[in-house]
Amino acid sequence: MTTAPRRALAITLALISACSGGEATGAGGSGGRGTQTFDRSSISFVDNLLVKVEAGEWTLGEGLVATLKLLAGELDASVVLRHSELLDYEGTGIVAMAYEYLEDGPDAEAKTEIGRLLNLLVLSNERLEAMAGLRSASLSAPLAPSTIQPKDSFEDCREFFHDEVPPGIEDCLEHETSSSLDVLYPGEYRIFHPAASFPVAGWTEEQYDLALEALEEIVPVFKERGELPPVNVVFSVKDNGPAWAQAVPRTGEPCGVAIFTSIQQRYVGDFKQVIAHELAHCFQTETFPEQDKVKYEFTMWREEGLANYLSNLVYRDNNLEWGEYPERRALLDILELYELASTLLERSYTNSLFFQYLENRMGTSGIFDLIRALPTSGSTTLQEAALAAYPGMDEIYHDFAKAMADGEVFDTSGSVVPYKISEQNRPTIELAQPHRYLEDVKPFGVSRYRLVSGAGQQATLAFTEEGYVRESARPSSGTDWAEVPSKLPGDDCNPEVTMVVTAVDPNSSFQLEVLEVEDTEGSCGLVGTWVVDNSSLDISPMAFMLDYIRGKVEITFRGNGTAEVVYSNFEYRIFDDDTLIILGEPVMEHEEFIYTTNAHGVTSYEVDGDEIAFGDVFESDYLEGTQEIHHIRTSGGALGEDIDEILPRDPEGLYLFGGYVNFDIQSDGSVLQLRFGDRVQARLKRKPPSTK
Repeated sequence: MTTAPRRALAITLALISACSGGEATGAGGSGGRGTQTFDRSSISFVDNLLVKVEAGEWTLGEGLVATLKLLAGELDASVVLRHSELLDYEGTGIVAMAYEYLEDGPDAEAKTEIGRLLNLLVLSNERLEAMAGLRSASLSAPLAPSTIQPKDSFEDCREFFHDEVPPGIEDCLEHETSSSLDVLYPGEYRIFHPAASFPVAGWTEEQYDLALEALEEIVPVFKERGELPPVNVVFSVKDNGPAWAQAVPRTGEPCGVAIFTSIQQRYVGDFKQVIAHELAHCFQTETFPEQDKVKYEFTMWREEGLANYLSNLVYRDNNLEWGEYPERRALLDILELYELASTLLERSYTNSLFFQYLENRMGTSGIFDLIRALPTSGSTTLQEAALAAYPGMDEIYHDFAKAMADGEVFDTSGSVVPYKISEQNRPTIELAQPHRYLEDVKPFGVSRYRLVSGAGQQATLAFTEEGYVRESARPSSGTDWAEVPSKLPGDDCNPEVTMVVTAVDPNSSFQLEVLEVEDTEGSCGLVGTWVVDNSSLDISPMAFMLDYIRGKVEITFRGNGTAEVVYSNFEYRIFDDDTLIILGEPVMEHEEFIYTTNAHGVTSYEVDGDEIAFGDVFESDYLEGTQEIHHIRTSGGALGEDIDEILPRDPEGLYLFGGYVNFDIQSDGSVLQLRFGDRVQARLKRKPPSTK
């Protein structure tokens, strides 16, 4: 098989050239998936930094200085960010990368400026306690690394409040602890906020109380699962640009968490979950100290994904990690857009779904065993190799990709994460004539396609692989996964399947070859028994309202062009209540019809593309059996005698529903949609195989 480079994004070339037959290697193309690129610069401060460094707009040192200046309020966001809005406003990653640069960065001038900016943004445990009057202003130990120098408490207070500190006042911060936590962990979990008479920058006592409540809720959950260092939560009064919060976890030291003013307008649940996310960084540093030695750029795939997941473990019903409300779906939307164009190790915050899946499959202890199996040095390549080497990971990751396609990743709340499958993350390949599709599968990427045979056609397929690839397929309307079928639609008469292909090892690819396309007789995807979904019926002739529908209507399509329709105890009630004015007096009128049918009939049908034309189907005079119409009308005698009568089937062919009969087959091949003019709408769903 040809092994020339074939990126998954370029499959559109194969789709475009399908009309001419031959072979497509995915070397380029235009439109659709072929031009899709993963622009991650809109996700976070770190992503913006890395993209601009890769594009040559900054050196790493320049980018760190610029972004830290944004967080310190010295630069405007428009100068620093490619996008006016980000999907996540956390400063943790930038601060972590800044500390790493101080250790081994090549630009001495940038390192000096980074040190200055970190002095503004990061307050050690000692500096905080001095500013709150808990210890002497003379500090015994500098904040590591040594380029971050301690100051006296007055100088720290002056920088904290933008020189708005009256001379001679040093205790500019107040500290509070949770009484319940203080019993178990004295002095370890505290909040620091502006002291009375100092500028508060919009903070309120209610927000201080919420932070303490959050610590009470978060600490026990994390302590039960691993190691959590002492934590200082600081309410910043600076203009930190659009940033919400940042954590500065350093192994063996209290973890500093800064909360910025831009978060003040968020939901209460978001406020607490952001604090949980930041404490999750403190938790990971202390629980996985060896793995924390790897640079943030190479661990952000698990650092942020796991922090997002852990925050939801505490606040199960808030779901900031993917966005519970329409305006907060941003991270899910970006994943839906770029899932096929990126890999697990190229993403970060959206990987909460991966860790959520792992939790549901192997539990928290299983996740932590996996993290501890990751490298303690090296780059993304070593992370990828270690993750791939974890026992059973090829199957685990493949099952995760299938669960995403099925919409079966369950949130900690128990509800399904509303990840949507569309043409963007499941593009269509129409199998119109013999053709060959070749595609590389990057480690921890996914290829997902909807394979569709043409109307009245059957395609013969062959799937082969190179390297170690896992592949699965299922009818797009079904739930059972198997191998890619050799024939589509095949014996089960389903005209399309969803195909998922994954790999965890490099140098993996697959070939999907359409060997033959044949015309077939009849409508294979239609033959069989279908049942009306009563919940979808909307029967409201004239002014009447639908009350209920009971019983069942089945249609069995045969290959000879006939269809049998069976009504089994099918009943529905419609009613109307009006207030009439008769001789100046209000009169209440009630009228209702109850239609009850036990009948069957055989009619003809013809298929034209996706439309079905019928003979008589719902007209009562073609049915054999019984139909009763229970008619009731009451007006208290104001409109003549009240009516309560049961009528037989109309001998002249009264429509059972009324309106016009027209059927459409939905694109998934397993659901029919009926349309009866403007009055009646219905859907038909294929009866499960076990139903007799």
